[in-house]
Amino acid sequence: MRQLSTSRLIFAGLMALILLQFPVSSVFGIGQCREVVCPCSKEDQDKIDGLIGRLHALKEVADLTRTEYNEAVKKRNKARDNIWGADGSLKSFSESLLMVAANTPGGTGKGKVVREALAWAGTGKDILTSPGEGSTWAGTGAQVIGSDAVMDQRAVKKVFYAAEKATDFYRKTGSPGISAKVFYEYARGPGYMRFTKSPNMGPIKKFGNFVSVGMAVGDFYQDTESLAKDLSAYFEARQEAKQLQAQLDRIDEQIEEVLKQLEELRKRCPLETPPTDAPKKSSGTRSGLPLLVSESRDYSHPLAPGAPRYSSSRLSPSASNDVQEDARLEAALNKIIQLQRHLDRVHARLWDKIIALHLSPFIVGAWREMPLAVLWEMAHDAVPDLNALPDELEQAVTLGNEVAGMLKVRALDG
Repeated sequence: MRQLSTSRLIFAGLMALILLQFPVSSVFGIGQCREVVCPCSKEDQDKIDGLIGRLHALKEVADLTRTEYNEAVKKRNKARDNIWGADGSLKSFSESLLMVAANTPGGTGKGKVVREALAWAGTGKDILTSPGEGSTWAGTGAQVIGSDAVMDQRAVKKVFYAAEKATDFYRKTGSPGISAKVFYEYARGPGYMRFTKSPNMGPIKKFGNFVSVGMAVGDFYQDTESLAKDLSAYFEARQEAKQLQAQLDRIDEQIEEVLKQLEELRKRCPLETPPTDAPKKSSGTRSGLPLLVSESRDYSHPLAPGAPRYSSSRLSPSASNDVQEDARLEAALNKIIQLQRHLDRVHARLWDKIIALHLSPFIVGAWREMPLAVLWEMAHDAVPDLNALPDELEQAVTLGNEVAGMLKVRALDG
């Protein structure tokens, strides 16, 4: 009997503890909401307040991101117009490409100017035995090579000084080959050639001399560099805008999720129409979300009666089209880099060797003060580079046409 009494006391004590911890209705299911829509509780209202606060925060982030996005779009569009605009770098590139193409063996000029320069430079040494023939040969060279103003005054002075040193050395030694090398040593130097677009270098200008070919290649070299710079800037600006697009889309998704939760809570906690004199202001997110902001939670709900409904508006274009466009632009940029590397070699051969060294006396008029034997050696030194030039120009035109084909269609932006 005493053992049974002890068990009852223990059981009674446990029940007392349970009842103190939990309400009777909770333990035995008394008073629980069994309706389809339960009454609004304080917990529900607290959730609503929290979601409204999150919605307002998302709205602020969306506004800031939208501002950044708009600036990025302006930057992207400007970079795009720098390429495809009426005076964009692609237009200049295409015009320069036509000029170079015209003087290749397969172009309208049939490579005539380079062939003439090569034939002249490869003239046999026997002309040196006849003073009359030698003088004629030198004068012909000045016409074939050309005397367009492609050197600044500092360069001209340097060529004349080198010619004087080479002439003095020849008079002392009688060695035309070594005298030519003396000229190269004094004439060589970076940064003294003037590379500026000639106002007469239009698509329909006919090549009259070798210097005009050099000017065309110089223009093409510069225009390719400009196009590469502009395309790289556009690609970067495009990626920046796309990243901000993605951020705005993610904010959209978060807003939609918050609104879904608020919609469910509204079934239990319907809001009355806000008082007409309630302080509120309307402000929208990028997708048109209306947020009624006030000091009271009673009428700060974005789903208040009469409020315009939120609708998502994605900014990002079709993913497949976007990927294809990126691939096209990246391929074009890689092709331009390949063209630049090739033009580096062509430019160095044509300007740094043929024009600046081997043939510079004929360009500035210093040939009149130099021995024919030295001039012949210098012209003969240019023959290997002149021989290589037609094929290199053909390859440059091929690469240039590939670039132009890739960029023929104006870039598509979302």
